[in-house]
Amino acid sequence: MEKMPMRDELNELVETLIDDHGLLNVMEAAAEICRDKADHIRTNWQDRELAKRWDRAAKKIEAMRCVLEVGGAKRGNPPQETPACLPSEEVPS
Repeated sequence: MEKMPMRDELNELVETLIDDHGLLNVMEAAAEICRDKADHIRTNWQDRELAKRWDRAAKKIEAMRCVLEVGGAKRGNPPQETPACLPSEEVPS
């Protein structure tokens, strides 16, 4: 099994992902991974409690992503599309 990278190495890897793809996209990917893990656990391990924890993690990441996305729109940087957490009529202009 491959050794886990040290914390500094992991931070560098995450920083590179953010630099290359943007924080919002990295957060979206993390939320999707959490949802996939929840589905896998529910399907293969029938551990509903653990699956709920992964689902909650996905929701929290999505909520944080939405705050950042909407905050950028309020500062004059419009989101590329309507944030999933807001109905279209609530998108700041």
